[in-house]
Amino acid sequence: MKIETEFNIGDEVWAIYMLDADEKYGVIGPKRIVYIEIHVWNGRAYQHYEFSGVCGLFSQDKIFKTREAAEITAEALNK
Repeated sequence: MKIETEFNIGDEVWAIYMLDADEKYGVIGPKRIVYIEIHVWNGRAYQHYEFSGVCGLFSQDKIFKTREAAEITAEALNK
């Protein structure tokens, strides 16, 4: 089986995450991907990424190639 990922180990990306205090999304980055985890469930592959200096995994829908794209998404989720 071959699974292609949108991002690869070594890519620098921006990510959105939920701020604990006020339940709003913030942006971090650029961060380098150091680990990719793939789960297959019901025939669909789910990708999660880990960055250097950040604890935890981020799903593909929370990762962006540019800061601007991450900020736009975070702002939309915060409304």
